[in-house]
Amino acid sequence: MDRSGTVATVGSHPVPHAEGRVARVRARAEGAQRRLVEARATVPAVEVAFAATRSDTSVGGSLLACAVAYRLFLWLLPTSLLLTAGLGFLSAAEREGPEQLAEGAGLSAYVVSSVGDASAQATSGRWFLLAVGLIGLYSAGTGGAKAVRAVQARAWGVPAGRPHNRLVASVAFSAVTLAAALATTAGAWVDHESAGLGVALRAALVTVYGLLWLVASMALPHASDARWRDLLPGALLLAAGAQAIHLVTVFYLAGRIEKASELYGALGAASAVLLWLYLIGRLVVGSAVLNATLWDRRHPGGTTTRRG
Repeated sequence: MDRSGTVATVGSHPVPHAEGRVARVRARAEGAQRRLVEARATVPAVEVAFAATRSDTSVGGSLLACAVAYRLFLWLLPTSLLLTAGLGFLSAAEREGPEQLAEGAGLSAYVVSSVGDASAQATSGRWFLLAVGLIGLYSAGTGGAKAVRAVQARAWGVPAGRPHNRLVASVAFSAVTLAAALATTAGAWVDHESAGLGVALRAALVTVYGLLWLVASMALPHASDARWRDLLPGALLLAAGAQAIHLVTVFYLAGRIEKASELYGALGAASAVLLWLYLIGRLVVGSAVLNATLWDRRHPGGTTTRRG
């Protein structure tokens, strides 16, 4: 019957109109699933995606990503103290106001207001904030390095081991994280000043993210005879994903954070930041899982020993 009736036809069997829609949707879903299964046998990338998904589930990818996000959040706390101390020194030196610098960097109105408030409150306690921030940064960097080592070791199925020097590990974690943050901030500033240059810089940011994570991956636990080429796919995945998160942050999340801060205060802003950190953690785990999955496919039945 037509749309005004109550009965539709699927094949040669009349069924109610709503059930006919359900049957058509189910048929399309089954067809898509069938094509996906066929693609697994003919398209290697599809089979790799399935294998990586299984590996991610077996190693507890979501929990590992939460652990990385938690460590990144703890790292942000002493970093914020150091930034606040720096704003206090800047205000005491009577140079260009921190609020004007933040506005010139293209940051949101909420961040600009926060920078102004922080600089005004930090002038008197800047030395104390500096000392507490440095101690906290060392502790957070050590914990962050330990979490990332555990992720890599879990993904590769090797012992995590201990870093040769905790101070070096802490500084390395902070240096890589800070370099990525500065590159992202520079990208936002250039994009604010010139849209044309911003497009070119976004492409450059992919290279920066990839190189940073490739260097870090080489120092973390992985198969003993794996070379930098074997770690490159994961670095590319993290670089592309980080750039995608950056674009979402610039064009969507920044506005949401500002609105959330206006509606829900610090809790709303913290929730948005935690979501962002979880996505970063997901990329860190996914990068390691992808590298390990590709390695296992190229070396079936081989043994893996620790390196890094």
